[in-house]
Amino acid sequence: MEKRIPFGNFIKILESHRLILLGEIHGTKEIPLKVKSIIRGVARKINFVFLEIPKVQQKYVDRYLMTNNEQYLYEIPFFRNPLKEGRDSKENLFLIRNIKNLQSKYPKIKIICVDSDKEVDRDYFMYKEIKKYLKGGINIFITGNIHANKEIVRINKRELKPCGYYLKKWLRNDLITVNFAPIRGRFYNLKIRDIQDKKLRRGGIFSSKIKGYDFEYRLRKVSPCSFL
Repeated sequence: MEKRIPFGNFIKILESHRLILLGEIHGTKEIPLKVKSIIRGVARKINFVFLEIPKVQQKYVDRYLMTNNEQYLYEIPFFRNPLKEGRDSKENLFLIRNIKNLQSKYPKIKIICVDSDKEVDRDYFMYKEIKKYLKGGINIFITGNIHANKEIVRINKRELKPCGYYLKKWLRNDLITVNFAPIRGRFYNLKIRDIQDKKLRRGGIFSSKIKGYDFEYRLRKVSPCSFL
């Protein structure tokens, strides 16, 4: 039987790396809460939290972070996306608020938007943006699970070099990746979609059996996210 990894041990392992990639399925209520717990666990050492949000949105995020005006949080244009693709969920918006709240105790934590506003070469673009900022301490990149993969991914006979692939070539063993893997439930990405992974049975944190990830954070059940 697979050995479940206690959360405290998991955090200690993450803390020994410069960059932590958290690969999620966009569009659940539950995964952002798990991400929040991980961030809190390593907060005292964090320099940057990178988000898969277009770089052009940075000024709106900064406006909120530099004030105590809660209305500015709700005015970030990215989270008013009519497509409703899951990255723009209310839960991810509130994750920004949670990180801001941590800044009162850990003021060195900064939030950086690293995505391109174009579809071409997004993974390489995000890699270059992260590379510009990465110095010391611990850093976290919250992104989709494909972008977090450290290996070349093949989708519909097409090869994709994920952001994690470029980061691995650069950082080598200073990079660690976590794949959030719901066992069953539903999520919202452009529409409500179902999940039923019959191969997975136990929830918790495990060493990943999927190439390209170090850990698998399994959630027993997920539900669709909400939107503004």
